[in-house]
Amino acid sequence: MVTIDKKLGGLIPYRTVFFPGASALARALDSLKPHQIARFFWTGAKLDHSRFVVGHQTSTTICIEAQRPLDAILKDMSQSTRRKLRQAEMLSDRVRIVRNGPDASRDFLALYNNFVRSKRTGVSPISESLLRLYAASSDIFLLYLDGAALCGHLNLLDAEAGRERLLFSASRRFDDPETARLCSLLNCHLHWHELRSYREEGLSTYDLGGFSNGANTGLDRFKASFGGQLLEEHTYLCAGSPRVARGLLRLCASFGMLRRLTNGVDDRRP
Repeated sequence: MVTIDKKLGGLIPYRTVFFPGASALARALDSLKPHQIARFFWTGAKLDHSRFVVGHQTSTTICIEAQRPLDAILKDMSQSTRRKLRQAEMLSDRVRIVRNGPDASRDFLALYNNFVRSKRTGVSPISESLLRLYAASSDIFLLYLDGAALCGHLNLLDAEAGRERLLFSASRRFDDPETARLCSLLNCHLHWHELRSYREEGLSTYDLGGFSNGANTGLDRFKASFGGQLLEEHTYLCAGSPRVARGLLRLCASFGMLRRLTNGVDDRRP
């Protein structure tokens, strides 16, 4: 379980908890103070008629069992993804992969924000402060081609549960057709590199970061091409006191924060 505390608008205590099991979720709810709001992401536990629940969203993700033999994992991938991995290997003398560090943070921030501006889908840029917020519980992997950052991932880590989840992903695929082709190959290569690295470190679950069930068919098809299993999960918005929560949510609404808190799960911005 990963827990991150922050304040909405610099005033309202807001806790985000990732991957809580049923018992951990129950303990966390019991410890909520009346003025606290908490969001519990991606749990298999169900909260039926809990007095703490303000909002609930069911979602799906796709996970690969990382401790299986590598040959078996490869066999479950689509033929096109295995072909991309072979083609990416031919570029290995031009590729460098960096994990964490100040250069990776700086270059990922620039890559991601340029990516969302090019994408033009309403996805918000991220900030240095957000990277710092997740730094203790995340990895940044960045792939460079000929010395230039081409694609990168920010992964949330729950070492206790042995689980990784992709939170933010970016590439330069909107630059031009040839760069888009290279991104297609090397983004697969980066996922494969990460999966093998986490496998060696003992993590059991490589989580590709959500499955839209048709809302984004291209992204769903890409994630499904790695094999893996679909997993249903729940996200809950909770508060220590329903009465206090109503007042806090009205305050959030007045500052434009309510929609982000209650309109389902946004995997790009927990």
